[in-house]
Amino acid sequence: MTDFENKLSYDDLLAEISMLKDKVDELTKQNKLLEGKLRSLQDNQGYEICEYFNECNSLKQTADYFLYDNIVECGNALIEFNGCSDSISDAKDYKEFHFLAYGEEYTDEDDDESETGSETEPEDDAENENDEI
Repeated sequence: MTDFENKLSYDDLLAEISMLKDKVDELTKQNKLLEGKLRSLQDNQGYEICEYFNECNSLKQTADYFLYDNIVECGNALIEFNGCSDSISDAKDYKEFHFLAYGEEYTDEDDDESETGSETEPEDDAENENDEI
């Protein structure tokens, strides 16, 4: 092969790389557009998603059915749709959601601490007020 032939093939490769980069950019834009449309559909189907979740009681199953990327995304959407996290805390796979979302294992003690912490503080204040009277 001569230097001229090598130069042509090198230029051809550069042109092909440039064409592939353009194609990747185009596909990336299309993907983002489709992801946006999917999120919009999921938002519009909030009621149906909540009903489905309430029937199956599984974040994994709901995420798969409604095309969420993972159970954290699905769980967060359900929290947003319902306005609180109570709706998902009884899910079969809530412990997995908790670990993935917060990076720590969920234990039943978490429930006990939150319940006793919120209940004991007002009672302690009331007892202290009675002692002063």
